[in-house]
Amino acid sequence: MSLDVSPKSLVYYEARVVFGVMALVPTLLIPAFGMLLAVYRPGEIPPLPILGRVFEMALPLAAGLSAAHLMNIEREEHFAELRGSYPEASLRIPLLRTAGALCLLVLTVLIGLLSFVILFNLSDFASVVLPALPPAIFLTALVLLVSNLTGSTWITAALLVGYWFFEYQQRGRVTQTLFLFDKSFPLPSVSYDLNRGLLLGLGVLCMALNALVSVIRRGRTTVE
Repeated sequence: MSLDVSPKSLVYYEARVVFGVMALVPTLLIPAFGMLLAVYRPGEIPPLPILGRVFEMALPLAAGLSAAHLMNIEREEHFAELRGSYPEASLRIPLLRTAGALCLLVLTVLIGLLSFVILFNLSDFASVVLPALPPAIFLTALVLLVSNLTGSTWITAALLVGYWFFEYQQRGRVTQTLFLFDKSFPLPSVSYDLNRGLLLGLGVLCMALNALVSVIRRGRTTVE
């Protein structure tokens, strides 16, 4: 992948980065989970709490995997120094990639809802989407930060899957108030509203830290 510095080419380049195959494949994770559920329960419409559980489990993982490459694509393609030498605002890349990650999150939600409408005739969208958004936003933001720090898509994806699986296995016994799936597997000692609020707050914090890391790295590149 090469980089043309003209504004039109930069827009095209950012679109290729955000909506490439690597990013779009994970958006099909919710339909895949839905197909498995349909096969497991043939001819049966699962109750709404089960559909909500599938959405809460799958959306954070899918959104995180879609964003795993966004902050390190230049380093992996070996033209980070070239991009760093281009006169652009330090916050441009993290803001564009964060916006791109959120667009992928919305796309994942829409594809997931469409699949649930087709498979299960879902009509109560809010009940399945709203509980899944805070953990999805948190993991997406965390993935952007980790990707920026490690410079590796595969390391970032492996850490994401490991964290997701750990949360599923432990059911919040370790993370408690920060448990990702508190709607599906509620903890008696944890306030659900506090849990969702903290996940959203940490997501915003990770986005800010991601931007800070990018600004510091660009400042060092400029000095060198």
